Amino acid sequence: MAKAKNAYRVFISHSAKDKWIAVQLDRMIQERKVTTFRDDRDIEGGAAIAEAIRVQMSECDEMLVLWTPQAINSVWVMQEVGMAFGMELHIVPIRYLTEVVTLPPVIRTVHAPELTERDVNKYLDDLARRARSRR
Repeated sequence: MAKAKNAYRVFISHSAKDKWIAVQLDRMIQERKVTTFRDDRDIEGGAAIAEAIRVQMSECDEMLVLWTPQAINSVWVMQEVGMAFGMELHIVPIRYLTEVVTLPPVIRTVHAPELTERDVNKYLDDLARRARSRR
């Protein structure tokens, strides 16, 4: 998905095993009129994955990382978190069945809400506010 001029854009990082949850979060974000990037949907077949991720991430304003037991063991999720940190993106880990202490050290001190209706709705409200301030 190409970034619309001045559109706020969220990179969604997740383990392939958590695709269903990532798709639901993606839908809720887009309902708030915020553009998203999700690798399983937006990288074309035959593309160099690491390069596509780097390029797409450079066009994003923040990363939502779905932090689950599967993400803990995902090399891709760990690489994406490292790249986002290096690019100084706003990173929001949303935890599901995990504790804060399991987060990568570079994001362990950021607020990491749980995947609950209340916390996700607060994240979405905060995200919509960040996106509006961009317009």
